[in-house]
Amino acid sequence: MKYLKNLILSRPYLTRIPDQSLIVGENKSGPEYIVATRDQSGSYALIYIPVGKTFTLDLSKLSGSSLKATWYNPKDGSSATIPSISKKSNQEFTTPTVGKGNDWVLILDDASKGYKTVGK
Repeated sequence: MKYLKNLILSRPYLTRIPDQSLIVGENKSGPEYIVATRDQSGSYALIYIPVGKTFTLDLSKLSGSSLKATWYNPKDGSSATIPSISKKSNQEFTTPTVGKGNDWVLILDDASKGYKTVGK
C-alpha cells in the first residue's frame, strides 16, 4: 500500500478525475477490469492494469505533443521509463510481464510538465 500511496501523492490529486473513456475497445469486467484516471487538464493519466496484457488507450485527452510513459510496479515500487512517445489518438501498450499476478500502473505525463519519475 505504501507504494501506491507514493504514486498517488506524486501527482496533483485534487484535480484528478476518473476517465474510463481513455480505454479503447473491450474492458473486461471482474479481475481484468482496467481503471483509468487523469488530471482534468490532461497533464497526466494513471492506468491500473490488474492482469498483465496488451491494451489500447485514447491519448487525445492528454495535453502536450510528447508524453513521458513509465511502468510502475505496485508490488515493490519499482519503475521503468518507456522512451518518449508521440501523442496520437490510439496507442497500444503491453505490460512488462503478462498474465495473472502481474499488475501494473502505466503513468502517462505531458513531457513538458516535468513531473518526477516515481519509483526506485
